[in-house]
Amino acid sequence: MISYKVVVDRFAKDSLSNIHNYIATVLLEPMTAKNQIKRLLNAIESLDSLPKRHPLYYKEPWLSKGLRRLLVDKYVIVYKVDDENKTVAVVAVMNTKRDTEYLLERL
Repeated sequence: MISYKVVVDRFAKDSLSNIHNYIATVLLEPMTAKNQIKRLLNAIESLDSLPKRHPLYYKEPWLSKGLRRLLVDKYVIVYKVDDENKTVAVVAVMNTKRDTEYLLERL
């Protein structure tokens, strides 16, 4: 099986940190925060194998850009697969209640 290198970009790393901080400090649930980030990171790491198993983002212009989405609990991980270089670039991690399209336009 071909393995892909998974790269998490700065925006996605910052998002993971913000998710953790919100759950741990605002909701006062540090263990929940730790467990949520662990589930998100496990899902991200799993993209090294068969990264195209998750659906393409269904709207333009993201569909044409090849962005895919992976749902984990109430979060969406947005990423792009580069078959030529065998890499997966995670570009965003966000709560599904947020305006995903608005945030993706800012990338």
